Amino acid sequence: YWMHSAFVNINNQKMSKSLNNFFTAREVLQKYSMEVIRLFMLSGHYRTPLNFNVELLEQAKSALDRLYNSVQNLEYLLDYAPDSELNPDEQKFYDSLDS
Repeated sequence: YWMHSAFVNINNQKMSKSLNNFFTAREVLQKYSMEVIRLFMLSGHYRTPLNFNVELLEQAKSALDRLYNSVQNLEYLLDYAPDSELNPDEQKFYDSLDS
């Protein structure tokens, strides 16, 4: 595994207390879930500085929403899918693979 150990940038500018361009973890967690923050951090390459901005967090939130929506759609389809649409020969072939 890897851990980000370089500077964090905000809107392509080094985050620093002296520039007053920083967010605390508590402030970010009030607006975004931990899952969104994790996806945001994983979306960047580990050798490049992490560029923190709201637009990228919103993109991560949108991607996570799409992922969960896809999972819900697949679960729905699996619940209501017909048991089998295979003809008898195909079913026999697949059954032989199981044994």
